[in-house]
Amino acid sequence: MDGQRMQAILRMSLFGPLLLLGVFACSPALADGLIGALTNSVRNGDYPDQPESRPKPKSSRHFHGHGCECLECDADSGWAEPLGWLLGIGLAAPYWGPVAAIGDDYSAVGYFPAHPYQGDAVGSMMILPHVPEEPYGWSGRASFDFGTDFNDFTSYRGKFLAETSSRFGIDGEVTYWTESLAAGGNDDLWTGDINGVFRFAQSEHWQLRSGVGVNWLDDGVDDNFGFNFTYGGDYFPVKPWVFSSELDWGRIGDAHLLHLRTTVGVTYECGEIYAGFDYYDVGPVEISSVIAGFRVWF
Repeated sequence: MDGQRMQAILRMSLFGPLLLLGVFACSPALADGLIGALTNSVRNGDYPDQPESRPKPKSSRHFHGHGCECLECDADSGWAEPLGWLLGIGLAAPYWGPVAAIGDDYSAVGYFPAHPYQGDAVGSMMILPHVPEEPYGWSGRASFDFGTDFNDFTSYRGKFLAETSSRFGIDGEVTYWTESLAAGGNDDLWTGDINGVFRFAQSEHWQLRSGVGVNWLDDGVDDNFGFNFTYGGDYFPVKPWVFSSELDWGRIGDAHLLHLRTTVGVTYECGEIYAGFDYYDVGPVEISSVIAGFRVWF
């Protein structure tokens, strides 16, 4: 399979599912008081009002006559090891797949222009030995966007990313949510995360990162924290376009968290304007929004 076809598959696998999620999950109908339901689930579990809906663990053990115990999997134990290897390869595909597709063998150091497409740069990185001008050993970006579900929810989000030629970096975000209540008035909430990240795949056109960190929530009554896993990246196909996607998965307090976003942007010098979709899922609450904002590269 040639390089162009591999990169086309990579584009579809990275951005396609998130674009479809944004299109189909963006529903204008949301129930009243979802911020209250969200904070309740964070402090009392994913579905605090429906304990019976939680699945009960099933035992694979079976007992036979005369006190004899056996396991269903005994007869199939020969398949366990190869299936385990296949499962491991599949779970690691989001990492080794992009590395193979863009040909990153970790042998060359990557540097940064002052901003994407600066001068002779064909993207947002300069990979040795192809460095057309004096590069930077680090890069940063900060963004602000506005989101709406066209119904009750509005969000204001700030994000940042700082990374180095060593491939290590730090990213984070802060979001202020406000909800119009049917009974009148508003409810609001602050959420965010901060993560240490590693750029596991890089080229002039592609940069993909993953890492771990902490989620947090503050509603003015209490603060809650939890584990966060992040995975995402940027694609710079041709000046002035930028495609970005990100996934956050983990927990806040006693509730699960899933956060997906994808954007398409246009750059001019060190600035970028972008639009896209954002999906935020905590406990029983799902918030789908259209977002628009601007980013500054430095």
